[in-house]
Amino acid sequence: MPLTNERKGEIALVILKQEIRSEGLQVNNLKRKLGDMSLKTNVEVDELIRFMEELFWEIMEETFPKTNKPPTEPPQTYHTGRQH
Repeated sequence: MPLTNERKGEIALVILKQEIRSEGLQVNNLKRKLGDMSLKTNVEVDELIRFMEELFWEIMEETFPKTNKPPTEPPQTYHTGRQH
C-alpha cells in the first residue's frame, strides 16, 4: 500500500529532526542557504524560514521539555574574595 503524502511528510520531518540533532545546524549563512534552496525547490523563502524557525523550536522543546516545577530562586550574590 503506497504512503500518503501526509505520512511521507511526517517521515521526512522525523528524519530531518534526527539529522539536525545528530549533525547540528550550521546557522552561518543560513538565510543565504535558504534563499538558494528556495530557488532550487520553488518553495518561497519566507515559508522556508518559518519552517526552520518552527523546526528549531520543536527540537528545543523536545530536548529541554518544560516542567511544572516552579522556577528556582535566583542565586545569591557571590563573594569573590576581593575587597571593594
